[in-house]
Amino acid sequence: MTVRELIDRLEEELERGTVTADSDVRLMTQARYPLEYHVAGACTAYDIAGNEEQECDDAEDDDISDRIERIERAAKEAPKVFYLAEGRQEGYGKSAAWEVAA
Repeated sequence: MTVRELIDRLEEELERGTVTADSDVRLMTQARYPLEYHVAGACTAYDIAGNEEQECDDAEDDDISDRIERIERAAKEAPKVFYLAEGRQEGYGKSAAWEVAA
């Protein structure tokens, strides 16, 4: 699924009235033994790359401008991916989700 497809699907459901802007977002995993999770948050590969580079740089004693340049370079080289982070388990899911989501 692309970001555009996700946005389109959310807009479609908002128009239909099946969700509101305040509706919970959940993550369904494991089609054979479905579990439903709260979404803990969202981030991009750009966010992750910059944070990983920052963690590595924290141990070094470099010039701040060199550190910033390395963080920005690592982040720019990151793939264009959007992640949803799994949160706490809300309960069992429904296997029908994979049939209707396709």
